[in-house]
Order: sequence, then structure tokens, then C-alpha cells
Amino acid sequence: MPKQKEMEKIVWSEVYELKKINVPTLKEKIEKGISDKDWIMTCYEANKKRKCVREINGHSLCDLCPKRNR
Repeated sequence: MPKQKEMEKIVWSEVYELKKINVPTLKEKIEKGISDKDWIMTCYEANKKRKCVREINGHSLCDLCPKRNR
């Protein structure tokens, strides 16, 4: 029989299945020819409900980021 903490993790992961979005790096963006708008929107979708790396590190948000207008 699983321990209580293990059961909580199993239930939590089943209920709150997180969808991970991979945001390409600047190098990948350039190599794949992704537009700035598409790149920013991918980042926004991945970090919509939490802080992005720039917010965590105290930098200003990207110019095209929708979070900037909040």
C-alpha cells in the first residue's frame, strides 16, 4: 500500500496535469526562422500563470509581451 505522501502526489498529478511548453532559445529562434511575435507568444503561453525568467531576475519584460500591458 502506498504511503500518504505518495498517494497525494499521484492524485495531484492526475488532477493538475501540467502542459509543458518548450520555449526555443534565441539560437533556436534564429536557426528555425521564428518571428519575434511567434517567439514572444510561445513564451507568454508557457508563463501565462507564473513569472517568466525576466520577471524573476528583475529585468524588464519583452517589448511585445502581453504581460507588459497589465
